[in-house]
Amino acid sequence: MLLILLLGFCALPLQAGPWMRDKGETFLSFSLEGDLLTGGDFVGIYGEYGWRDTMTLGLDLGGHSGAMSKAIVFARRHFATADGGMRLAVELGAGLADDDPVLRPALSFGRGLDWKGRNGWLVLDARALIIDEGREIAWEGDLTFGMQAFRKSRAILQLQARQPVSGDAQFKLAQSWVIERAPGRHLEVGMTTGIRNSDALALKLALWHNF
Repeated sequence: MLLILLLGFCALPLQAGPWMRDKGETFLSFSLEGDLLTGGDFVGIYGEYGWRDTMTLGLDLGGHSGAMSKAIVFARRHFATADGGMRLAVELGAGLADDDPVLRPALSFGRGLDWKGRNGWLVLDARALIIDEGREIAWEGDLTFGMQAFRKSRAILQLQARQPVSGDAQFKLAQSWVIERAPGRHLEVGMTTGIRNSDALALKLALWHNF
């Protein structure tokens, strides 16, 4: 159960979706999330590399209090683009969490938006967490809406849904503000609150770096 909660609530960076990294491009994110009620913290390192124009490779690491709890590598591939701009990508991740082998297949649907000259995006991510050779499976999904607020900043709103192996489904709402500090470098400041079967109240600080 600890493993499921860990993987279920450490979402990927909010910019992840069906869009591939350009070939040769690297993205890194370093994040710190602190729970205001329990005093606990979670540190995450997330990276993507554009291996091909149609495939992105990545690494997802994280842990509490200096102990590494999750290490997953993954590959995301563009699958299709529908009329109207809707994109679909498929992903497969594998690794360890709390010393247990884990598979993480995923689907990502998304499209770009344009509202009064402001760029935005809407993404639906769905993932399965397969543990113990398929004997335990948890599900998670995120619905993310992002919009350019000013020339060098964007606002992001994300609904997170989690279904653990046992127990009730849990829902959270994550809100963040991303500011460009320099070309290719961004600062993300956000807050996550529980809205059903979760009493989470956490602040998040992250640094993004594209190169």
